[in-house]
Amino acid sequence: MVNVQPSPFPNSPIGGAQAKYDDMDMALNLWVSDNADICVFHDKPFTRTLSWIEYDTKTSRVDFVLEDGDIRNFGIPVDPRLRAYFHNAYVISIIQMNPTTKKVEFGVDLPLIIHAA
Repeated sequence: MVNVQPSPFPNSPIGGAQAKYDDMDMALNLWVSDNADICVFHDKPFTRTLSWIEYDTKTSRVDFVLEDGDIRNFGIPVDPRLRAYFHNAYVISIIQMNPTTKKVEFGVDLPLIIHAA
């Protein structure tokens, strides 16, 4: 299930998207600021280490590439109107939040690779 959400950035209400994957018991929330800062919050650890993030301009989808170079069957569909912000970003901040306390447990900046159609 994917929904477009208002941004949590107080000075730059651009937007975002969220996805919940029951088979992985994980929720992903992506937020974009007007400065092309992109963050993905997740509530559970990934099964393997993430290596980089890919954004496909044709499908307007963000995918997560794992340490073995594999793209798992999950990602976040993004509103195509946010495409320009992805073109101006070079990294995405990935932040794991504790699902109960909502406090940050881990964070890392990963390179963003753009696939242009």
